[in-house]
Amino acid sequence: MIDNNQNENNNMPSTDSTFQNNESSLSELRNIIVGSFAHKGYYLQNGVYQQLLSSYLNSQNNIPILNLQISIIDSYIISNSKLSTVYPEKIKELSISYINLSNVTLKILSTTPLNKDTQSLYENSFRLLANLKQENLFNVDQSFTNFISNIDQYLINDVLLQSICMILSKICENSYYVHLITSNEKLLQKLIDKFFANTGNNVNINMNKALVKVLVSLTEEDENFSDSLLNEECHKELSYSTT
Repeated sequence: MIDNNQNENNNMPSTDSTFQNNESSLSELRNIIVGSFAHKGYYLQNGVYQQLLSSYLNSQNNIPILNLQISIIDSYIISNSKLSTVYPEKIKELSISYINLSNVTLKILSTTPLNKDTQSLYENSFRLLANLKQENLFNVDQSFTNFISNIDQYLINDVLLQSICMILSKICENSYYVHLITSNEKLLQKLIDKFFANTGNNVNINMNKALVKVLVSLTEEDENFSDSLLNEECHKELSYSTT
């Protein structure tokens, strides 16, 4: 294993003391680290990831740069538990930065209109927020509460729905957030409508799995929601029988 890692490190591009925050460098970095734990470790040890994270947290960048930064950060977050074991001191140094990561992401979303040019930024941001929650790195504050309370406005297509369901399913262990979700009538109606609409041959399997996971979590935590879901099913069946 050590020899393999050393060989991979020898094949790495050289790291400069100054972080290159441009599309070309970020694209190269993303392509190198995705799927490779050794590559992630190399750039962590050499401080490149730390510089990228700092740049994101103080971000005044354009959408393409933000998208690339989020993709790289998310790749590290997914591997965070293993990185913490292999590089405990390096990861410990990032703890303060990680506290601010969710807040900065939410702030970026709050100041970025959702349209066809920014949809990928929203998708990547939602995925990052979900994975931060999964790794217990999420700093929950009022901005997140506001985000969840108004999350129904982002449910404009299946791709965004899938990303949002990832977040919702991972916060359902907290009864407070279950209440926020179930009290959002617009959100619930969209989730339920989508669930009952997903029949036939053109179902987005990944999106449907994420959606079902949310609905199952909600029924386990809130019996009133379970009743509303059953009532909706009866209503749908009645509608079908009368057409």
